[in-house]
Amino acid sequence: MCAFAFHNAYPKAADVSMDEGDGEQTDFDIDSDASDADLLELKQELNKLGPGKIRRDLADATIAAQEITLQRWKRFFKGYLIWYHKTHLRARRLNTYESVWKSLRQLYYDTCYKVVAHDVGKEITNFLHGQFCSDRGLVKGMRHKPVVGHNGLHGALYYHWKFDTATFTLELERVELALGLLFLAFTGARPGAIFETGCKGIVGTNAALLYKDVKLRLLQPSDEVSLLVLEITIMLDKGKRKRNAP
Repeated sequence: MCAFAFHNAYPKAADVSMDEGDGEQTDFDIDSDASDADLLELKQELNKLGPGKIRRDLADATIAAQEITLQRWKRFFKGYLIWYHKTHLRARRLNTYESVWKSLRQLYYDTCYKVVAHDVGKEITNFLHGQFCSDRGLVKGMRHKPVVGHNGLHGALYYHWKFDTATFTLELERVELALGLLFLAFTGARPGAIFETGCKGIVGTNAALLYKDVKLRLLQPSDEVSLLVLEITIMLDKGKRKRNAP
C-alpha cells in the first residue's frame, strides 16, 4: 500500500482518515496495483467533489451569522421597493414594481455573478404581491392602452398630406414619415424598431430600419393575379438589438 497527500476542503467522514489536529491534509490510501484506468476513474470522481458539491458542517456561530446576512439581504430588497414607491408617486401599478424587482435581480446577477437565492426571491415576490401591494393600494393587471384603428391611421395620413404645415429640409423626409406610419401600422412594431429612438445609449447611433431590411416580392399564384408584397425584417425589436437576428 502507498499513500499520497490530497487536499480536500470538503472531506467525507466515510471516505477519509484524518490525523487528529490536522484540518487540511487528508491521507487517501490507494492500492498500488490499481490500473491507470482505475486511477483515472478515481480522479474523475474526485473532480466532481468540488466546492458546493458537499455541504460542510458549519459551526453554530457561522450559521447564525449567515442567517443574519440573509435577513439583511431580504430587508435591503424590501427597503428598495419601499423607497422606490416613496420616490415615484405616479407608479401605482403592480407590474411596475415587478419590473423594478426584475431589474434589481439582474443588477445583482451582473454584480455578484450569481442569481438571488431561491428562498430570498420567493419571499420578496410573495411580499410584493401580498403585503406591499395591499398596503399601498397598487392596481393589478395591465393598463389598457388604446391603439389606432384604420380610421385613425387614415385621419393621420390625410392631415399629414393635406393640412400639415411643417417644413422639412428635404421633401423626401415627408414621404419617409408617411411610409414610417404605414410600417408601424402594418407591422405593429415599436417606433424604436422603425425610427432611431431617443433613448440614452442609442440616440445618435443611426440605428433604424435599413433598406436591406425591406424586400419587394412578387407572388405569382398559379390561378390568381400576381401580387406585389413588401417584406419587412424587424432587427431592432425590444430585447433583440444585440442578437443580430430578426
